[in-house]
Amino acid sequence: AGHYLSGRKGPHGRKPSEMIAEAIRELDILKTFAPTAERLSLLGGACKRLAFVTTGDERRRALASMADDYREAHDIIYAGGKGGIDPYPLFNWLTAEILCAEYGVKRGKERPRGFLALVDRWCTKARAAAAEKEGRDPDFWNSLAQSDACLVHALARKSFDRDMESVIGGYKRARERGASPREFRSVIEHLDFLIKMTAEAPKKETLQKELKALRALKDKLAAIGE
Repeated sequence: AGHYLSGRKGPHGRKPSEMIAEAIRELDILKTFAPTAERLSLLGGACKRLAFVTTGDERRRALASMADDYREAHDIIYAGGKGGIDPYPLFNWLTAEILCAEYGVKRGKERPRGFLALVDRWCTKARAAAAEKEGRDPDFWNSLAQSDACLVHALARKSFDRDMESVIGGYKRARERGASPREFRSVIEHLDFLIKMTAEAPKKETLQKELKALRALKDKLAAIGE
């Protein structure tokens, strides 16, 4: 994974994008054979890494695929679990849709109408589910889900000025509840992804407020995670 995130070449001098594309092809075969939520989430994660190490049209295609795969994983879990929510595919799907909009990716029927209202609705549901689990079994992942919901809401609504403290507070509680440095590092890596996508967006000059907020958030969380 280090090669994917750093941009360094892998074994035999292969580019990170080549290695990820090969993994995506293999996962696509598995998805066709049996489209489980786990396989779709793995595929979405591979597309997320591909977006990180590519540019231009290749990045836009990767973001669109990331949205599709995570959405399908979420749909399977939500339908199969009779309303159960897994925050990981849910929030990655919504994040990918937000980034698709920032990169001018035409989503057509794939992007629901009233997207901001949809984000509000899913964030509210996810926070309620996490709070309910928190009452029974407080842990790192419940706190993480609540902060992730605040982060997605801030990204969609461009409301970091209102939501920043809620985001930081939840991540801080997650760290205090015994999250290992390795677990907390996943939060930092996600922020690295968001910062890179925002800093290199086609109309990045309109996103400077969000970029500044994301960088400040990463700095604060990096200090908490030490």
